[in-house]
Amino acid sequence: MTHLKSVERIARMLVLIFCFALSVAAQWQSVGNVAAVTQVKPNGVVFTTTSRAKASVEFFDLDVVRVRVAPSGKFERDFSYSFDTSVERKPADAKVTQTKTQIVLTSTSGSKVVINKTPLRITMFDAAGAEIVKDGSEPVRFNKATGEFAATKFRSSEVETYYGFGEKAFIEMSRNGKYIVNWNTDTFAYPIGTDPIYQSIPFFYALSDGKAYGLFFNNTFRSFFDMGKTSPDKYSFGANGGELDYFVFTGGRERSPKKVLEDYTRLTGRTPLPPVWALGNQQSRWSYFPEKRVREIADGFRKNKIPADVIYWTSTIWTNTAFSLGTKNDFPTRRRCWPILRKTASGPC
Repeated sequence: MTHLKSVERIARMLVLIFCFALSVAAQWQSVGNVAAVTQVKPNGVVFTTTSRAKASVEFFDLDVVRVRVAPSGKFERDFSYSFDTSVERKPADAKVTQTKTQIVLTSTSGSKVVINKTPLRITMFDAAGAEIVKDGSEPVRFNKATGEFAATKFRSSEVETYYGFGEKAFIEMSRNGKYIVNWNTDTFAYPIGTDPIYQSIPFFYALSDGKAYGLFFNNTFRSFFDMGKTSPDKYSFGANGGELDYFVFTGGRERSPKKVLEDYTRLTGRTPLPPVWALGNQQSRWSYFPEKRVREIADGFRKNKIPADVIYWTSTIWTNTAFSLGTKNDFPTRRRCWPILRKTASGPC
């Protein structure tokens, strides 16, 4: 009898879990149609949708299109640590025309964005009139109960190839057919194919028939990119929260990767020129200790006439709260050791 009651309890729990999962799944909804244009700006438009979301499409720069969709109906503060604030930005001018079925934005460079109203679909064209990228059959879906959302784009052709996302543990250089998660993870000694790992860079290049464009997803929540793994004719991306905020770098008239990179780094910042010593040979492992061992390494390089500009002293002791550089017993003359190493042309780091 006791066993029977236990089985009944488990069955009821399973039914409740199943019903809850169905209710959450049922709350996913499409962004719908354009309901009303609420603002026409010099570089774009702001509008509401039939799902009560708020959206904005604009030329952020001459060859950069920014799309924002706030499922809650209210945009978040327009600030991001991803943007290089040292760059003086002036909104690009765009001609805005509107009919009963479409809104068209045309940049002074000739790039064009066509917003279909019913249903909402966004298609981007280059100055020559060639299609760059267009929304999938379900361009934006979201779940107001969980905060999740996803956007979908069609692949321009079967040969469209994707590159980017930073350090990933894939064998292939291309990201076609990959499901990529952005969530920095300290994954020691990971095998091939492990994801996520150490970096989260939500940016990629798309290359097809020698023409390129780029896409940057500006969102700090746990996010994903499904680059055709689920459906080979399209890719999708989304996050567990926040708002949909992405930039498409059209590549300019030449549609080149170089132009895409120029515009992407103009937005997010460019790597400063490194110091000369950073270009030299750098010796590293899971640290060197005690201090005697560090000196032996430096002396060995000089004895064997091997150039070494840097020897890394990384974290050597794991405590309950953090890594440390060891104790005074490990490095008794730490302050005096640095000048000695510099005299041998090896600087600790």
